[in-house]
Amino acid sequence: MKKQEWRTGMTNDEIIKLLKKKQKIEKEIKELEHKKKDLNFVVETERRVDASNAAKQEANKKYKQSLKIIQKLESEIDLILETDQYKPRKINIPSFKHSGSEGIANLCLADWHCEETVNPEEVMGYNKFNIKIAEERARKAIDVAFRLIEIERYAMSINKLVLYLLGDFLSGYIHEELMISNSITPAEAILFLEDILYSMISKLSSDKKFAVIDVICHPGNHSRYTNGRFIHHKGQAKKTFEWILYHNLAKTFNRVGNTRVNFIIPHGNIYVNREFKYPIRSQHGHNFKYAGGIGGAYIPINKKILRWNQKEQAYLDVFGHLHQFDAPRNYIQCGSLIGYNQYAQDCGYEYEPPKQALFFIEKKRGLVSTRPIYVG
Repeated sequence: MKKQEWRTGMTNDEIIKLLKKKQKIEKEIKELEHKKKDLNFVVETERRVDASNAAKQEANKKYKQSLKIIQKLESEIDLILETDQYKPRKINIPSFKHSGSEGIANLCLADWHCEETVNPEEVMGYNKFNIKIAEERARKAIDVAFRLIEIERYAMSINKLVLYLLGDFLSGYIHEELMISNSITPAEAILFLEDILYSMISKLSSDKKFAVIDVICHPGNHSRYTNGRFIHHKGQAKKTFEWILYHNLAKTFNRVGNTRVNFIIPHGNIYVNREFKYPIRSQHGHNFKYAGGIGGAYIPINKKILRWNQKEQAYLDVFGHLHQFDAPRNYIQCGSLIGYNQYAQDCGYEYEPPKQALFFIEKKRGLVSTRPIYVG
């Protein structure tokens, strides 16, 4: 055996074949590696091309958007240049003059409860009230009413005022606790109210544009001096302190010779004022009972108004009593001067700041404006 054969167990020819085969395999490996590099190059090139195309599309999009913005700016610049050269034509605007339509101002005062005291600590700080504050709020009501009437005079001629005194100007002694908590007696309250109401009506009559002032007087349920829990249906107006108050005021104005102030003191609970063929039905409002219903007072009020309208159709109903201002199309509910008190809080009534009410009737159009008068 040859020496090479002894070491490998293979002949020289076999070894030569293996070496050639090895060389062939190494050559194939080099070729494959070269192809791999070419393939990676192609993939990378395609990726770059895709990225370049995407960037090109985004650039085209921004370019188009820029063109639109430029076109818009150019049109705006052209418009500015055109308007800059425009000389406006002067149009004659005459001073405003109302159409000459007649109107009536209607001021509602109700539910002052002047001698009651509301301590802030008892109503979570929502209100404070005493006889001094009652006077301040009453004076403010007249001041605000004057201002609002002057505003409405720009639209119509207002030569008449109807003042609705809707009752409960005092709390009286209808509840036992009021005998203890009221700051003054009903008799003292009547004297106080006579002074303040006389001053307020005199202030209103100082407006010489009012040819006449009708004062429609309704006693409330609090001013009665009858015994028992229930209101007397017969002759109830004459069984109140406010009936005395109203007649004393009427006598005072007659004595001073103020003929422009006309007092209307109905014997019944309801009065219908027929102005410009718009019947306005007024009362204090204690006929409305809703007992805390889900719909509030709106539903029972409208039910009762519907029954009254079956006898005589009223254009508008005006009342107080419920201490809430409300003015849907068919009625005006005056607020209160006293505002939120202990009773309202204990009953869970909605808070409302002290308000009175003012509305305007125009001869041609009827009710044209309703305004709450904030006095708190």
